[in-house]
Amino acid sequence: MFSNLENFALDEPALDYLSMQDLFTPDFLKFLEKLRFTGDVWALPEGQLFFKDNPFWKSLRRLLKLSWSRRLSSIKINLQSLIVTKAAKCVHAAGKRVVVDFALRRTHGIDVGMKVARSSYLAGFAGTSNVLAGKRYEIPIVGTMAHSFVSSFGDEIDAFRSYAEAFQKPQLY
Repeated sequence: MFSNLENFALDEPALDYLSMQDLFTPDFLKFLEKLRFTGDVWALPEGQLFFKDNPFWKSLRRLLKLSWSRRLSSIKINLQSLIVTKAAKCVHAAGKRVVVDFALRRTHGIDVGMKVARSSYLAGFAGTSNVLAGKRYEIPIVGTMAHSFVSSFGDEIDAFRSYAEAFQKPQLY
């Protein structure tokens, strides 16, 4: 996760944009051009349970580097911690029943859909409808018939019969 910190650098288009804002001195922009991460990071291992008001990562470095590295870390951690927490609650509430991820159709972008699928799986979901996440993270893929498939028939029952004929062996979890 912290590889973004190790590889952080502002590229030329970013520096050009900042320069055009007329907010920064040329000396500060030169400083930003050379800015690299040089601090130390301590973090809990992925999957480690942590609780409110307990640190899950610490970073030691100069204040400016602390500010941008904290932002990068928060971007990586906040959403996924939220999702894995909610997913774990779903798994707990489901008891012995299987829970699967179908969030992709309602997430805000593919990147978020990938994070939701992975976080949910880490929390105990049995699979995902997100085929790319299944491939990338080796998550079992699951699904139902597409709504567009049902809509392509004149009658809903015809769609279900056609589907049942094509997929005679149901997949059980």
